[in-house]
Amino acid sequence: IEAQRHFHPLLAQIADQKDILPNISQWIIGGDGWANDIGYGGLDHVLASGQNVNVMVLDTEMYSNTGGQTSKASHLASVSKFALGGKKTAKKELGEMAMSYGNVYVASISLGNMAHCVKAILEAEAYDGPSLLICYAPCIEQGLRTGMSKMVQECEAAIDCGYWTLYRFDPRLQEQGKNPFQLDSKRLKGDVLEFVKKENRFINLEKNNPKAAPILKKKLQDSIVGRMNRYRRQAEAHKTTAATVQGPRVTVLYGSETGNAENLSKELGAEFERREFAVGVQALDDIDVSELPNMGFVVVVISTCGQGVFPKNSQTFWMELQKPKESAWLKDLKYCVFGLGDSSYYFFNQTAKLVDARLAELGAQRLVPTMYGNDADEDKFETKYNEWIPSVWQKLGTKTPEAKLFEPSITVNYTPDTVPSPWHFAHSSPIHSKTGAVRITPKDYQRNFVTIEWKSELPYRIGDSLGIYPENYRPTIEEFLTFYGLEPKAVVTIENRGARELPESIALSDLFTNVLDILGKPNRRFYQNLAHFASDAKEKERLLAIGNG
Repeated sequence: IEAQRHFHPLLAQIADQKDILPNISQWIIGGDGWANDIGYGGLDHVLASGQNVNVMVLDTEMYSNTGGQTSKASHLASVSKFALGGKKTAKKELGEMAMSYGNVYVASISLGNMAHCVKAILEAEAYDGPSLLICYAPCIEQGLRTGMSKMVQECEAAIDCGYWTLYRFDPRLQEQGKNPFQLDSKRLKGDVLEFVKKENRFINLEKNNPKAAPILKKKLQDSIVGRMNRYRRQAEAHKTTAATVQGPRVTVLYGSETGNAENLSKELGAEFERREFAVGVQALDDIDVSELPNMGFVVVVISTCGQGVFPKNSQTFWMELQKPKESAWLKDLKYCVFGLGDSSYYFFNQTAKLVDARLAELGAQRLVPTMYGNDADEDKFETKYNEWIPSVWQKLGTKTPEAKLFEPSITVNYTPDTVPSPWHFAHSSPIHSKTGAVRITPKDYQRNFVTIEWKSELPYRIGDSLGIYPENYRPTIEEFLTFYGLEPKAVVTIENRGARELPESIALSDLFTNVLDILGKPNRRFYQNLAHFASDAKEKERLLAIGNG
């Protein structure tokens, strides 16, 4: 529109009011009957088109809105209309069929793991291509004995026993030489036959077809275990760590609720690989606690939730670790622990303290003192992490590897004549604050909570969400760009191979005002990376001095 505005006054008017045409997140949402049966041909055609389309399938494993008839998504041994004697064929794996195209983002999600659910939705939204999310959706027709009020707990139980698996298939990872398939529920923690005893659709099989019931349920169990093994093999297919590196073995185990501990663990795993270790990185709940005595060396990275609560993907590990064991059960295990917490909470780093104490109590050898990251520090948990990690390398006697940058996931090209693409941050309706940000916590309190008050004529209804996108001060941004000899209105094109949502093309002033933050304090890793590009020896030395603290 911007490029055509001079052709007609109406086009110019539309261009001036483009802020009311935001880039809305659009999804096609349907049930499993539509996706697997009556609408499968259309769904397959859409996924095969390669277009940027988001599809979410709410999988109730039957035609729940028309009375509970069986569908291709129904599981083996389940009872529903047209399969009163128990379904004798396996569940149609819609996700696997979509993955076969190679260019479709696919995820199997459930409200039983909200963090994974949100992560997959964000990745699908950011992926420039077709995406398919299959969401486990218990319904009243399944006959949950605990009632629909316990739906989330039912979802959690389905994940634990492998009845519903969590995974993500991201084609962007293939371009980076990584395995596009990520199995996010790697371990069976429950018995599927115990799980199905809580749902009428499986309980009724014993009444309707008592002779076939044991046979069908055994087939169901074998099918669940077989699928999990198949997914595990697929997840291991691209592994290039322990299978190829002949160095000492280390396992980085994390307990993470919001993703900070998980991301830090993956970064730590990459650092071990650079030092020629054979590395495994996985959630604490993904290991069998009985394997600990034979793991040799483990690093535990764990956050604390709220009032001393363990993250969901570490709770089973902790319950198992607390069970009675011999005092020297872990005498051959070396370990170290790094915690992520916030000292403004009473139970500061409680989970890290408990894990550390229990491992030591069972005879494990602490390699270095446990360190507690603190969000109240200047660089948040990274402040203590940067103090702690050198002691780990020193204790292990590892050589400092050659500094090198990772393969970038973003490429920026200077294309001053390109028309900027739509970007919802930049096209939001501006609202000026009436009072500004007013601090409501005491000045000596570590956390800064503020209230922002404004008056607006924007219409809204109950359930609406208001997105607040803060901006950097535009005059400062323009001064910054001018200092570097850059034209603020010039446009750059962004080639994005990562998961973060970014505009395809955007003016430099909008990029630094709405997307990038140059007014905040960079962390040490930023200065270390920046030193790679310094051509002046003194400047490089100074950047490294800042980066290394």
